[in-house]
Amino acid sequence: MVNKVELIGRLGADPEVRVLDNGNNLGKFSLCTTETWNDKQGVKQEETTWHNVAMFGKMAENAGRMLAKGSLVYVEGKIKTRTADVDGVTKYYTDVIARDFRILSDGKRNMQQQQTSQQQAPQQQAPQQQAPQQQAPQQQAPQQQAPQQQAPQQQAPQQQAPQQQAPQQQAMVNTDDDLPF
Repeated sequence: MVNKVELIGRLGADPEVRVLDNGNNLGKFSLCTTETWNDKQGVKQEETTWHNVAMFGKMAENAGRMLAKGSLVYVEGKIKTRTADVDGVTKYYTDVIARDFRILSDGKRNMQQQQTSQQQAPQQQAPQQQAPQQQAPQQQAPQQQAPQQQAPQQQAPQQQAPQQQAPQQQAMVNTDDDLPF
């Protein structure tokens, strides 16, 4: 038997995250999926469905931190039905209990955070580039004693940088190969 759900949709609101009595995190949000098709007359039809998504633990904490209203996400999980007695009437609720989620595109909050972090990144790199220049005069004295030992150490960071960049470029190139469309 298999109980598996895969959804791709947008969040209707920011996730609500709270701590349960047992100390575990519970995260909840609503996810909107839209299906479109053309009817027999060729008119475009659209149906929107709202799904209640729940997640626990570190995943709930991460969802609260990274997701925002409007985020496009992939959610994989299982369907769980629960009942509640409201004024003598039994109500049935269907939830998706998430096992995993992936951010496909960010909502407004994450776009602002990324822009802020990208603006700060060049500022953080500039002091790092100046630091070796300031240390260079201090290293001149040991170079006179052992010039062969200091030269390879200064070249090593330059040689490692291209090796670290190459796998990242390959990963970006290969990401589209496994898409089914």
